[in-house]
Amino acid sequence: LRVVMCKKRAIVVPPCMLAPGLQVKTAVDNSEWRFQYLQLFLRYKIDIIPYICSESSFKGYENGLLRKSHGIGYYQKIDGYEEHCRNMAKRMTEKICAMKEGGYEFAAIMGIEHSPSCAVNYIYSNKGMLKRSGLFITSLKEYLTLYKVDIPYIGINRKHTRKSLEALEIKLKHITA
Repeated sequence: LRVVMCKKRAIVVPPCMLAPGLQVKTAVDNSEWRFQYLQLFLRYKIDIIPYICSESSFKGYENGLLRKSHGIGYYQKIDGYEEHCRNMAKRMTEKICAMKEGGYEFAAIMGIEHSPSCAVNYIYSNKGMLKRSGLFITSLKEYLTLYKVDIPYIGINRKHTRKSLEALEIKLKHITA
């Protein structure tokens, strides 16, 4: 009897991609953006690994799910929030490292642009748009660098998905080739 090992491939995604109820409630349901990404994951048979939403989970879901929309300055002023992001990022890094040891290869880590927590490249602030990562993604990048884990990041602009979908498909083609 011979055991054939399948190649384990995964993508790390923001939790609101799978559970839009974790996002801040807005007047308009903008969850349609998710389906294009999920279709790509299914087409390439890639495992979907979500991280925990730092904003929804801060001080318990019973509080975090009722939050209002805020910028990064607000979250930087909340006592304990940046530490919460660092703790979550450390746990996610340990999970990724363990999964890599178990045979997983990661195509990318995705985040939601303009989010004060999980933006990859751009956030909103009271000074307008800034080129920087959100608080959770910043900590995740630091821990993964510390652990010498190199995984590309892709930021999702929910209103203009073409660029990130194209970048994602390139990563998925490469990892499944």
